Parts: sequence; C-alpha cells; structure tokens
Amino acid sequence: FRFPFSNRYVKGVLRRIFPTLFDKLYAEALASFLRAESIQVVFAEYGLVGANIVRGCRQAGVPLITIFHGFDASDKATIESYLNRYQALFQYASAIIAVSKPMVQKLISLGAPADKIHWNPCGIDTKKFFPAAEDAPHSDPVRLVFIGRLTKKKAPDLLIRAFHLA
Repeated sequence: FRFPFSNRYVKGVLRRIFPTLFDKLYAEALASFLRAESIQVVFAEYGLVGANIVRGCRQAGVPLITIFHGFDASDKATIESYLNRYQALFQYASAIIAVSKPMVQKLISLGAPADKIHWNPCGIDTKKFFPAAEDAPHSDPVRLVFIGRLTKKKAPDLLIRAFHLA
C-alpha cells in the first residue's frame, strides 16, 4: 500500500524522531488501503508484523491473524520493546498461531488469551522421515531432510558435516 512517506530514509527518520506520528500515519494509510481493496482478513507473518499493523486493521475493521515463529516470542529484547504492542495485538487478533507448545505457554504468559491461540507446529511428515530400524540393512536408501534458511543460525555447515559422516 502507498504510505505517504514511501522513501525508506524519510520513513526511517520519521519513525525514530516522531514515533507516535509515524504510527498514526502508518495506521491510517494501512486502514485506507484495506478498505479501498475490500480486504476481508489479514494474515501477519511474525508477531512483530502483527503488532505493527494491528492499529490499521482495527481502524479498518478487518480481522487479523498472526503467527509467531520464534524470536518474536523468545528474544528478551524484542519482547521488552514490543510488549505494549503485543498487548494490543492479543486483544484485537481474531487468532494467534504458535509453532510450538512452549511458545503457546510463552504467549499466554505475555497476556495472549489462551482461547485465541492455535498450536500449528512446523515440521516434517514423520511417516516419511523416521529413524531406521536397528536391524535395517545398510544398503537401504537413506532419506535426509533439512528444513531451514541457509543462515548461520540454522547451521547448514553442520548439515554438510553430517552428510560427510554418513
């Protein structure tokens, strides 16, 4: 959607110097877009995104669903900085999705209503990928799966080492 201050640097400066004004303008621009495009529901990927757009969704009367993936519900600095916005998100959201049972508990401890939280784990089909039986012949084909971005955090170098060892 078109934000009145679309230049990245102008937007960044406005956000840092006048955060309240920035939030107001951003919410109004988002709400205007949602109404103009007749958007019926918004799905926000990551808690931070949901927290940043909740005001615009509320102004437009559009339901908001947000999925939390990891750092957005576990990183202490992120939680401290977004806690007030999370409270607004938890109040307004139609649904909140968590990808692990511990994350469900964490979101509840942060104030998310338990009845709005849905557990939807990310993972693999364990019927296709499972440990080989102890007595399985070594000539059987081996299936390996790696799920994650190729970033240091996901340790793809360990995957390569594991292939070498296998």
